[in-house]
Amino acid sequence: DDLKRVRGWQDFTARPDWDAAFTVNSTGPIDLAWASRELLLSLPGMTDARINQFLALRRGPDEQDGTEDDAAFKSIDEIRQALGFSPEQFKQLAPLVSFKDDVVRVVSVGKSGPVTRTVQMVVRKGANVPQLITWKEL
Repeated sequence: DDLKRVRGWQDFTARPDWDAAFTVNSTGPIDLAWASRELLLSLPGMTDARINQFLALRRGPDEQDGTEDDAAFKSIDEIRQALGFSPEQFKQLAPLVSFKDDVVRVVSVGKSGPVTRTVQMVVRKGANVPQLITWKEL
């Protein structure tokens, strides 16, 4: 909601789901485990072909993020390889990206008969106790 007040952002924030691709609640780099196609395209060295190949691997056969058939990347280096970058090429991109950031967005949908409620939270994963950053009923 804060970005809606920033001059020049009116057209961007007027679009449905404008805030689905990022959070302003983390100062961390772009998380390659969840970044959208549009966000990936904004990174240096990314091409449509490179992103298509990476998203196909990341999402698995069902083409959906966050499901059981997704690729189980274990490190940022595995992602570098999946993107087709050499270690030298990846040096320019490395400061801008991360893998499995500590800040995540959780969307919970509950249904009871004809009633549906949706809650969106931004949470920082801590050592033992997650920290709630934002809570928004949609």
